[in-house]
Amino acid sequence: MNGEWFSQAYGAEIIAKKYDLKRQELDEFGLRSHKLAYNSREHFKKEIVPVSVETNNTEGKSKVIVDFDEGVRQNTSMEKMQSLPPAFKGLELITAGNSSQISDGSSAVLIASEVALDKYNLKPRAKFLSFSVVGVDPITMLTGPIPAT
Repeated sequence: MNGEWFSQAYGAEIIAKKYDLKRQELDEFGLRSHKLAYNSREHFKKEIVPVSVETNNTEGKSKVIVDFDEGVRQNTSMEKMQSLPPAFKGLELITAGNSSQISDGSSAVLIASEVALDKYNLKPRAKFLSFSVVGVDPITMLTGPIPAT
């Protein structure tokens, strides 16, 4: 790409067109995803470690506790989704409503042997069965999970 900036949104647009997805379908899927995420927030609450964040804005400094996924749009509707313009110049299908927002997050996982479980009196929550490593075209990197499964 000659060193030019490239957003995942453009890759998503290429993928959507490759699979002949329509804007309506993307909006419906996005709306469904937000509803499912909002409705499952209590289920996943135990997996989120609250983080205390200091903010500095026009009202001064304050402390905020982040203990939920702030990216879930709980009050959206199909009408709102359909009214959104494309996210970036040159796009037709991908909007802020039917794609993931640009945000940061983090996660951690502790992988331990049976010996370590016993030694530190840990209770396993999952079992590591396998893993996969794949490589895909960087332009359409969002398809990476497909060959990995």
